[in-house]
Amino acid sequence: MVRSAEPKPIVLFVTGETGVGKSTFIRYSTGLDVKVSDKLEACTQKVQLFQIPGTNVYLADSPGFGDTYRNDASILAAVDSCLADTFKQDIKLAGVLFLHSLLDARMKSGAMKNLLMFKKMVGTENLHKCRLITTKWSLQDSAISEQREAELRTNPNFWKPLLDRGAQMVRFGDSMDSAIDIIRPLLEGPGIVLQLTKETQIKGLKLEATDAGKEVNDDLQKVKEVHLQELADLEGLHAVAMAEKDQELVRQIREQEAKVAEELKQIEEERRVLREGQKSSDGFWGWVARGVALSVGIGATILSEGALAGAAVALLANVEAAIQGRK
Repeated sequence: MVRSAEPKPIVLFVTGETGVGKSTFIRYSTGLDVKVSDKLEACTQKVQLFQIPGTNVYLADSPGFGDTYRNDASILAAVDSCLADTFKQDIKLAGVLFLHSLLDARMKSGAMKNLLMFKKMVGTENLHKCRLITTKWSLQDSAISEQREAELRTNPNFWKPLLDRGAQMVRFGDSMDSAIDIIRPLLEGPGIVLQLTKETQIKGLKLEATDAGKEVNDDLQKVKEVHLQELADLEGLHAVAMAEKDQELVRQIREQEAKVAEELKQIEEERRVLREGQKSSDGFWGWVARGVALSVGIGATILSEGALAGAAVALLANVEAAIQGRK
């Protein structure tokens, strides 16, 4: 690792579907227990930066994109904002780590969504600085994992096109040595600027006009159309229930209509985020402050067996308020 009296930060971007082992990888890399409890989950929808102790290396942990698309625009905006702050402060982005669990027999919709967003955000010219990391080898028979690894490597719908263009496939062995062996080679040489950052910071595009933003917006539009049709169907059922004076059915339909209306409201909010993006978080160190606060909050929650979870949430909220207040 790089060491200096006042070293300039080096960042590695960590991404992948929720549950693939990003927290485990970061824990082994940094020694920090970054597993997030249910009470803290709502506070971690932003990118978090975690420093590898004794070095100038930071891991930027991104929330995974979901297969419901509910928060994808907010996640993309947070990623764009963090990468933009890194770019504007001339901080080296050394590479991207994309994690994938081998426990699933098939590539599910969430995994495919994250792979697609990875491609849209990174760009083919940066794949030589990307590591496609398979995880959870110790949790099943090695022959099964090797078979799934081979499918990822050879299937043109999965990782083969990325590997053909310079990405490297590596195994994470659930240890500090394994994590550091993956990280160390990426620290050498010049940094990269991801396609998403080039689009928003160099070309000056709005987030909704980027390749990744268009993908999210298209998904939101499809879900919106489904919900609008659902509302139309519910209105028809409501009319029938009213005519038959079935008050219980009327109540159930109204509850469902309210749920669908809330989903539509969330979709419009996400589309607003795509149009407006996310404001700066007070630069690179604002993201670091969030990571430190999250680590402290998680530590307090674990040591108190959950008793201090409320205080941890308050700490994160106070840090966020302080960051926003300095703008």
